[in-house]
Amino acid sequence: MSKTERLHRLLNSEIRMRVLETVHESPKSLRDVHDDLNAPKTTVRDNLQTLTEFGFVKERRDRRYAATPSGAAALQGVAELEKRVETADRLRQFLQTADDEFVLEVKHLEDAIIREPTRSEPNIPITSFINLYRESSTVQARWPVVPPVLWEHWHDESTVDEATFVLPEPVAECVVDDSTEIAERVINGPIEVVATTSSFELGIGLFDDTVLLQTFDQNCQPQALVEIGSDPCQAWAHNQFETALQNGRAIEESI
Repeated sequence: MSKTERLHRLLNSEIRMRVLETVHESPKSLRDVHDDLNAPKTTVRDNLQTLTEFGFVKERRDRRYAATPSGAAALQGVAELEKRVETADRLRQFLQTADDEFVLEVKHLEDAIIREPTRSEPNIPITSFINLYRESSTVQARWPVVPPVLWEHWHDESTVDEATFVLPEPVAECVVDDSTEIAERVINGPIEVVATTSSFELGIGLFDDTVLLQTFDQNCQPQALVEIGSDPCQAWAHNQFETALQNGRAIEESI
């Protein structure tokens, strides 16, 4: 029987998984497993025998059963799979919207924080963006739009020392035309606006050590905002930013 077939048969049986988990915690006799799971002895015996045949469990000389290294690895793999499925479910809306551009594996998103509009907090993606911006010293961002709602919620100065915004050409021109307001309300230090010919719909920002990913609806209104700090995400975001930067031209510096 192949490894895939063994894992498939393991995952297809809840009681088999529970038996394996029980003997992985500590070596147990048939009676111990029966008592722990409150399952019929025949069921426990049959599953212990099957798990032994799979190589996931071994019977010791003292007649107690214990998980083998293969059994422990199988449990770890199942736990990791469950965590990734939970992450994918939690980030479903973001992943569906950003599907064409976002290529990172779900395992790199397990610690991600997602902000999505709710009835009580319809603008939480934009206010979260502003709050993180205020707390950052260096910002590198590749953003497809600058939603008007941004200015409606921006009231205080930030502590940003340096920022580079890579924007599609029409958006970049509009931002530069409004540069006085940006200088007064957004940034304390130099800001560079780059107009790029790259096509993208996903907003990507490097805010010090935090990666921000932003999706927008058809009306350019912010949808899901995701905060991630993992190294693979930072490397991917930096590469995306640099690619857009290389395809652009600076149209305003030191605003």
